[in-house]
Amino acid sequence: MTNSINNFSIIIPSYNSINTIKYTVESIQQQNPALIREVIVVDSSENDDVRNYIKSLKDKKFKIIKPGVRIMPAIQRNRGAEKAAGNILLFLDSDVILHERYLDVLLTSYKEDKKIGGGGIVLPDFQKRNKIAIAQYYLQLNEFIPCGQSRIKKCIPGCNIYCEKELFFKAGGFSEMRASEDTQFCFSANKIHDIWFIPEAKIAHIFREDSISFTTNQKMLGKYIAQNKNLPFFINNFGMIRILLPLIFLMKFCLISSRLIKAGGGHFRELLRSFNLFAKGLYYWSCGFLDGIRNVNLSKNVKSYNESF
Repeated sequence: MTNSINNFSIIIPSYNSINTIKYTVESIQQQNPALIREVIVVDSSENDDVRNYIKSLKDKKFKIIKPGVRIMPAIQRNRGAEKAAGNILLFLDSDVILHERYLDVLLTSYKEDKKIGGGGIVLPDFQKRNKIAIAQYYLQLNEFIPCGQSRIKKCIPGCNIYCEKELFFKAGGFSEMRASEDTQFCFSANKIHDIWFIPEAKIAHIFREDSISFTTNQKMLGKYIAQNKNLPFFINNFGMIRILLPLIFLMKFCLISSRLIKAGGGHFRELLRSFNLFAKGLYYWSCGFLDGIRNVNLSKNVKSYNESF
């Protein structure tokens, strides 16, 4: 057996993911098997579809944990990490597809003292013409288009992040929150070690293709991102909130556009091709961001009120 320092423990949170996790598993099985210590699927589905699928695999490196109740992905990831035997933890979502030699590239980076990081993200071939998927990709993952050289970043998304096991626990693991737990983890880990973006290590992310899931998810993401920011007092003023909606929308659009233009490869043209859906998703994201601001403001008011007694 390869020395455990060269072994990945792959941890996958799952909830009703039987339609996508098969792609993830098949892509893992095409990686260099010598680099994989185990694959831990933490499944909180109401049914046993994922459990039965994992149990049916001939590869005994695949393990299943059933908490018995639905729990947040952050808790699922932490539980998997607690059970992991490998020296390198790799967190994947149950809707990603690893490209060829993904693990080899990550291991090379790890040996170069890049103890934490993640790869570039693309759309799967079967979704490259789906406008809802395109809109989600550019709204959520525009920072992680695989282009340029390896570089330090403040954050890597939880769907595709590796970390030395000791460093993971030293950073405190994932915060137990519904979304943006990867952002919070990276904030903590950044104080210990640089976080690296490695474009040549690529995954494809499968997106939901219905409009309601798309807009609901964008609103939730905007809300949690706002709650993670230390915003100036005047932005938390209720009278400013509705005035800020078009400004937030415009600033976010300009930021994403500049990243796509810099990335090249026709990405900005693809954004324009799905612009109506992109704009709709960005509107819901902006509304969620404002909801997050309101929640922060209410929390501060309640705290100030309690401290006055």
